[in-house]
Amino acid sequence: MASCTSLANWQCVETRSGLSLCRANNVCVVKVELNANTLRPRVVIAPGGGTAWLSDMASGAGALAAINGDYFSGCPDTTPPLNCGEGLTFVDGVDYTDYTGNEWQNRRSLGFNDNYDPNIGWPGEQGSYHRHLLGGGPQVTFGGEYRWRCWYQSYNTEGNCACQNNTVVINDELFGCSANNWWNRPQTFIGFSDDRNTLYLAVSEPGYNKTPHEMHDVLWVLGARYSLKMDGGGSSGMYFNDNGYSFAWNGSRAVANAWVIVPYSAPPPTVTPPPSCDATSLPSGYVKCADENGYCSFSGTQQVYYGADSCFRVRSFTDGVGCNNGNFGDPLPGVSKACYIPASCNPTADQVALYANTSYGGACITLGIGEYPNPGSLGSVGNDNTESVRVGSNVQAVLCEHDNYQGRCETFTSDDANLSDNTIGANVVSSVKVQNRPQPWPDLVPSLWSGWEYPIVPSSVKKTTVVNTLYADHLTYVDWGVSNSGNADAGADVYGELYLDSTRLGRYNFGNVQAGRTWAFFDWETTVSPGWHTLRFVADPENLVAESDESNNAWERAFYWNLVAGWWGEYYNNLTLSDAPVLVRDDPTINFSWAYDSPGPGVNADNFSVRWTRSQAFAPGFYEFAVTHDDGARLWVDNTLVLDQWDTCCRTDTVNVFLTGSPHFLQMEMFDSGGAAVVQLSWRKISREIYLPLVLRNYPWPA
Repeated sequence: MASCTSLANWQCVETRSGLSLCRANNVCVVKVELNANTLRPRVVIAPGGGTAWLSDMASGAGALAAINGDYFSGCPDTTPPLNCGEGLTFVDGVDYTDYTGNEWQNRRSLGFNDNYDPNIGWPGEQGSYHRHLLGGGPQVTFGGEYRWRCWYQSYNTEGNCACQNNTVVINDELFGCSANNWWNRPQTFIGFSDDRNTLYLAVSEPGYNKTPHEMHDVLWVLGARYSLKMDGGGSSGMYFNDNGYSFAWNGSRAVANAWVIVPYSAPPPTVTPPPSCDATSLPSGYVKCADENGYCSFSGTQQVYYGADSCFRVRSFTDGVGCNNGNFGDPLPGVSKACYIPASCNPTADQVALYANTSYGGACITLGIGEYPNPGSLGSVGNDNTESVRVGSNVQAVLCEHDNYQGRCETFTSDDANLSDNTIGANVVSSVKVQNRPQPWPDLVPSLWSGWEYPIVPSSVKKTTVVNTLYADHLTYVDWGVSNSGNADAGADVYGELYLDSTRLGRYNFGNVQAGRTWAFFDWETTVSPGWHTLRFVADPENLVAESDESNNAWERAFYWNLVAGWWGEYYNNLTLSDAPVLVRDDPTINFSWAYDSPGPGVNADNFSVRWTRSQAFAPGFYEFAVTHDDGARLWVDNTLVLDQWDTCCRTDTVNVFLTGSPHFLQMEMFDSGGAAVVQLSWRKISREIYLPLVLRNYPWPA
């Protein structure tokens, strides 16, 4: 049997209609198309108020897929409704929350309403989303934006969140102190798309720890714009069994509850016979819509039918057979059933009808495509007498206040039963144009994401969206993407291509880009040679999408990459030189006394670390290297650690090294945990007589 790990990176397979299994960066993702109406998400509870293995709960529910919910020690729960998980929990609309704890009210949860639309929110925000609901937390993705905020540390953070007052606060949600190690570990996530039609279950593969940011990135690329971190660590598990793919990652412990995906078959629709028309007389200007039994009848050349809530008219028929097509008519004032329609002025798809009264009553006239410049061309409606309008599906109506289309004008593409609350107003129309309705078109352009300076943003620093100094032969991170500035969805997959000069760097499928939406790819990695180079982005390069403007699909700009002449400095906002640097630059020398200030833009004044590297030519001979440091420091020569004072502070250390005449690779590292920060590196050639190989000497100096 195949499993998630047998898929290639970023590969998705559809195992049945509406259900897909994906793998990306050692994260396994199940995609569920909720609008396929063949699958349903459900919450299941471990029996007896205890815990159970995820695979057992999934099998017991007949599930195709499952993902873990809460784990709590101290199970089983002996207090009804016997749910050991303390998060807010609803199953089939029944409240199974264990209210003996207090954590349920301080966390967000994911819930579904009766239409199985998902929502993430606080308990008081869930409203109707209680058909199936399960607490988790913290919420990590908000409308596509990634967020990880540790309350006791700073507003925006990465890494573990500190515990104070027996509480860890992440994104304003409250957890116990065990949450202070939630950063880099096994993870499970659940999320959904912007249109609420696609649900995502995600788990890091066994043996691979992931950060919430990495989980967000995978789900964002696959289409999730809202996501909630579920119970992770030893609880992290996923189950899948469908069409040749089968696996159960139960985690290392049983859990109290879970989300499962089960097959669903909609019940057959209930057929209700049409009600009868109970009125015996017709209002003036109206004809009967159907006979007393609600069946088809004729009125002149129109065949009409009375339905449960409205009248229908057959626009084309053969031998008088069939009654369907086209909602028509509104209930008349004082008439309980919509049994009547106007005797005339029923516009076709290519016509507009004007009415002297509201709700399409009174004198009326039907107008085809053309211009009607004065009241004389408006027939029985006449001047300053229009109060409602009907518009055919292929046309639009331009209603104007004065003759010859002067004064106030307003364009209508749909029916309006009362013009008094519109710009044009009621009883003021004197001229009309009936025009073919403009067709909606997409328009794909290089994206200008919020905060971007250009549609293409190259940067030397990862996870930033501003152009800064670019350095040759080192990684450049490029943000790029596509926007649809038109008034229709693309209707097909939209590809974007990024070029450096004439070389294509990347090609990416953004899917069907909806009208008014922007999709971007962040931190595309590349290296560039020194000098001027042109970055160019092309949306829809093969013109697969018909657009209103095909001339604005490309954008380009020349940028300059600098050759690093000195030390390549990488500055980190932590003590371990981990994650991505927040500042990179060309440092001519390592000779800094920052005191209590920050080393540079974006770098902490305390709790930072730096790595410098360079290639340096030396004449053959013996050299003494001197390192002054506050706090710790290390020095490598040709990848050999020659000085390691990482655990000492506030002094100068020296080491003697013999070097050949060829260029040598040097690497220097330091960190500052607080207080003043100083770092200096120098060397001098010494005579053979005083050369002591790899012998350290230190000279304490005032802190």
